[in-house]
Amino acid sequence: MATKRNISTNDSTDKPVIDEAVARNWEIPDFTIKEIRDAIPSHCFRRDTFRSFTYVIHDFAIIAVLGYLATFIDQLHSPTLRLLLWSLYWTAQGIVGTGVWVIGHECGHQAFSPSKAINNTVGFVLHTLLLVPYHSWRFSHSRHHKATGHMSKDQVFLPKTRAKLGLPSRDNDPQPDGPHDAIDETPVIVLYRMFLMFVFGWPLYLFTNVTGQNYPGWASHFNPSCDIYEESQKWDVMTSSVGVVGMIGLLGYCGQIFGSLNMIKFYVIPYLCVNFWLVLITYLQHTDPKLPHYRENVWNFQRGAALTIDRSYGAIIDYFHHHISDTHVAHHFFSTMPHYHAEEATVHIKKALGKHYHCDNTPIPIALWKIGTRIQVGKDRATVKFIGKVQDTNGEWLGIEWDDPKRGKHDGSHKNIKYFECRYPTSGSFIRYQPDKVLSGQTFMQAFKDKYTAEQEENSVNYDKASDKGELYWGGNKNLVVETYGFGKVQRSLRQLSNLTIVGLAEEMISSAGPNNDILDSQLSMIEDLDLSMNLIADWETVTSIVSQLPQLKILRLNQLRLATPMQSFDFHHIQTLALNRSMIPWKDIEVLASGLPKLENLQLAGNGIKTLSAIHWESIKCLYLEDNLIDDWTEVEKLQSLPNLQVLFLNNNKIKNIKKNCMLPNLEYLRIEENAINDWDSINSLNEYPNLSRLRLGLDKETEASQIVGRIRNLTVVNGNTLSARERIDLERYYLNLCIKDGSTHEVIASIHPRYRELCDKHGEPDLQVQVQKTSTVLNDRLISVTISLRDLNQIPANHVY
Repeated sequence: MATKRNISTNDSTDKPVIDEAVARNWEIPDFTIKEIRDAIPSHCFRRDTFRSFTYVIHDFAIIAVLGYLATFIDQLHSPTLRLLLWSLYWTAQGIVGTGVWVIGHECGHQAFSPSKAINNTVGFVLHTLLLVPYHSWRFSHSRHHKATGHMSKDQVFLPKTRAKLGLPSRDNDPQPDGPHDAIDETPVIVLYRMFLMFVFGWPLYLFTNVTGQNYPGWASHFNPSCDIYEESQKWDVMTSSVGVVGMIGLLGYCGQIFGSLNMIKFYVIPYLCVNFWLVLITYLQHTDPKLPHYRENVWNFQRGAALTIDRSYGAIIDYFHHHISDTHVAHHFFSTMPHYHAEEATVHIKKALGKHYHCDNTPIPIALWKIGTRIQVGKDRATVKFIGKVQDTNGEWLGIEWDDPKRGKHDGSHKNIKYFECRYPTSGSFIRYQPDKVLSGQTFMQAFKDKYTAEQEENSVNYDKASDKGELYWGGNKNLVVETYGFGKVQRSLRQLSNLTIVGLAEEMISSAGPNNDILDSQLSMIEDLDLSMNLIADWETVTSIVSQLPQLKILRLNQLRLATPMQSFDFHHIQTLALNRSMIPWKDIEVLASGLPKLENLQLAGNGIKTLSAIHWESIKCLYLEDNLIDDWTEVEKLQSLPNLQVLFLNNNKIKNIKKNCMLPNLEYLRIEENAINDWDSINSLNEYPNLSRLRLGLDKETEASQIVGRIRNLTVVNGNTLSARERIDLERYYLNLCIKDGSTHEVIASIHPRYRELCDKHGEPDLQVQVQKTSTVLNDRLISVTISLRDLNQIPANHVY
């Protein structure tokens, strides 16, 4: 998986900064550890040995019950049911087993009991049962706590420096602001890397110190001579290793008695589940993109402790994990505090830290995929898909996929090695990280203030009307560009921002909602129309955070974003218009979002590469825009019958070949179907079955389209943008009747070809089939008719009119 990393920009520990990707928005805290401690009730720091042992008994009792119940699974006859129950057992045992590890972890911090001997004895036993070298881990983990967030001393998930990226320090870089060599690309598929990290991440960390500090030689929790440990700690390290070896021997002995398959089912797979949770918790609590790492002259213990995140995995999992995740900030400030007091302490810590307290309740799958960070390079937007080494090159690269498919150079491959997936063959690139070039975005309020409240030049002498211009896409059509003048001057004249109802923040590099209630506190509650198109927002959680603070919002434009697949529906109950044009959002994402948009009337999905649809019962939808997609079969359109109130449907510029009969959209009034592959009149005849269809854009040959369309479809009042009068409809229908008689010698034959023929004959009279219909000619002489005018009394003509 492309790991989330705060990439450092300078290797010198005597230089100031934190990660420049977040430095623009980051405020370094200045509180003291005493201030935080004084905010917490004193009883929260008391350790109760008896109470701690009750949690040990509690966990092992559950493990025993689960193990006993699992012995009956293989007696069931259904393979499917057996697999389901084993999966439930492995999941449950993994969750409870992680709780056992957490208690051992608490012993390592001397939080289990006031007695060091009891702490180390219990911790050694619990961790050894889970193949963890207790003392070895305890010593390295202590270093992590003492240096959390330190650029060079922390022990887990360290950010990459410029040296590791193959770049010179900024002081020695001849082109610090220019582009470095870029070969365009990045590494392996995200799911594959996820699998490696969660399955092998914990054992590799114990054996090779992966993701930790670089030490010479074999840096391992099983090597007492490595530089991780001091001389006085080596005996304990060896003791831990012996314990793990002994446990492995015990497992092997049990395997001989009970069978290897039973050992895999009862122990090995639950053990892997525990490993999964250990990696997940460590990863998500310490690698959030918004958390920097501090350098030597900026770091102190309390600042480092604040660089952790509380995250809930749900009430049940939090309970069995003894709240290690949703009280992680408290744990890093006071690691000797027992877990059963941490929830209460967190309430007080949150108040004491204020804006420096970090909590993220993003669903876990979404949190893991935050590596898909949105960036901007120049004026081009892209998504980070990989960070790592590329064959035959030095340093590490950022692998990105550009929004513009023509901007890149490949499909994620380099020298026949596939590093990441791209939608298009030329949308992938490898670039070097440069903080002044690779920009990661700003908050909503930062963008708003920059655009609407920044100091502007008001002097009319300096106002240049010629330069104050922009472009709008008319109706979402990228081919219809309207130039605008004077919008900048209007913007500069705005003063009462709280009364704004229309806000345009397109292309402002917005990537987040900002601190909690940041928008709400700014009194922007009157906004009804918001444009967030072409920004760096990467997920629906961010959109929700913004929208939830704008109670009057009705129109939301999210065109040309790249939003991750939503894992759940969100509450957008007040939104009436949602624009997602050219955002590459699939229809299946709309299925997920639909239930959270009960009042949505106008949905715009142009240019998203949509080929298939599905039935979504959505009564509020009145207008659906699906132009510039890849729909090629009318059976997909038939699925829209689940939208009972659909009135407007745009399907222009798709690949539809024909229109089938009996597709009932009873309330459809306006249909655009031009620029498709329709080439038969039967398809047009089918549209006559739509009882309320009054407006149609079809785009046939100009010479014949009007009469053919009007003659075949009963209720049209607007054809290809032209409004028909009653007189024009009569003329066109009569002309259509004359065209009909070319297709048969009897009325029955003609009616079989032209479904409206009988209806039009009743309305205008039957044409004379005996009349010889001449070929239509474009020569003027062939199109003239002879008219004879006669009068009975020539005296009626004035004399001066007779020649």
